[in-house]
Amino acid sequence: MAAALREIDVGRRELKIANEESIAFSNLVLATGSTPLRLTCVGPILRVSTRFRDSRDVDLLLSLAAQKKRVVVVGGGLLGLEAAYGLARSGGPVTLIHLMDRLMERQLDAPAQHC
Repeated sequence: MAAALREIDVGRRELKIANEESIAFSNLVLATGSTPLRLTCVGPILRVSTRFRDSRDVDLLLSLAAQKKRVVVVGGGLLGLEAAYGLARSGGPVTLIHLMDRLMERQLDAPAQHC
């Protein structure tokens, strides 16, 4: 069910949607999405470039892993690490490349990296 959300009433644990209907909740997850970065340096050596955003992307990546094609995952955030892990478990060779000085820099501060 998709509806336009107008208000979140945390105290009453209700969502108010466009048609004045209220929906009760016990737990609420706000999955607002993000905009994945796209490589701009795609050249003749890079045959396939995809984002890890939906089931079609997962199917393509698993197909490449099943063919034992080398997969390079760019991004050491949560999704990049999950993609690299899943692909490695599928048996294909995986290389993870990350721009920042540590993995999951948005989720973990520098001291957390040493725990």
